[in-house]
Amino acid sequence: MNCGKSGHNSKLCSEPIISCGIICFKIDNIGLHKIEKFLFNKYITIEDYNYNNLDYINKVDFHKSNIKFLLIQRKHSLSYIEFLRGRYDENDNIKVKDMFELMTKFEVNQIKTLEFDTLWDELWKETARSKTFLKELNVSKVKFNYLKTNNLLDNLVSKYDTPEWGFPKGRRNKYETNVECANREFIEESNLTKYMYYDRINLIEENFTGTDLVNYKHIYYLAGSEVDELNYSKDNYEIGNIGWFTLDQVLKLIRPYNKSKIDIINQIYFFLSVITDKINIKQKEIILNKY
Repeated sequence: MNCGKSGHNSKLCSEPIISCGIICFKIDNIGLHKIEKFLFNKYITIEDYNYNNLDYINKVDFHKSNIKFLLIQRKHSLSYIEFLRGRYDENDNIKVKDMFELMTKFEVNQIKTLEFDTLWDELWKETARSKTFLKELNVSKVKFNYLKTNNLLDNLVSKYDTPEWGFPKGRRNKYETNVECANREFIEESNLTKYMYYDRINLIEENFTGTDLVNYKHIYYLAGSEVDELNYSKDNYEIGNIGWFTLDQVLKLIRPYNKSKIDIINQIYFFLSVITDKINIKQKEIILNKY
């Protein structure tokens, strides 16, 4: 289910851990039909619109308030989830310290003051005691209690007030294609169904080594929407918040160590700035030709 190749399961896959998702944008005063028309009979490679092109760099600021990106915020930090799942060596003090630094201050306080069962049940809700999690629960609880009993967590602190922001994404189900997974995860996490996926724009890959030293590959498809109000499901135990954000806002929300994500958003913003200009120029030419 990870790489899509037969002959092995996800745990035995030598490829990076793959997730698929959608990066969705909204451009004020530019309808999706205009973008679709611009892309007609073209296949666009975003990398061709290199945002380091100095001849154009001074123009892109003009669009900063008009181009917005959809971001979701996780309800819990990734390090908090990894810690509760016991995905660490309890004798590796540096690793545990690094995990706590990436959690939120609230999560660190919860770990220090509450019992493991309370935290586990709150995280996984109705699936907390399912057979799927039973082995992981038992192993994680032993590690957790060892650290607390020996006061190894007392001096650990967090650097962050809120969990990470990012793009909707997730792992593939069995027999699911990448694009099917991307669309399903996007709808589940954003609760947004009115959007246009552009299949004539190349997919975007984010390859990186996580703070857990595991290799990851995120595959994103580009989509646009004209919906202003976003209403995510409060019952979704994975998502804490959602919104449309300008480039400047995105760069403040994305944690600074996520350099690959920052590069991707800059590149997409530059690409959207270029095609917005081209669409506007074409529109002006049409108006002038009428007279």
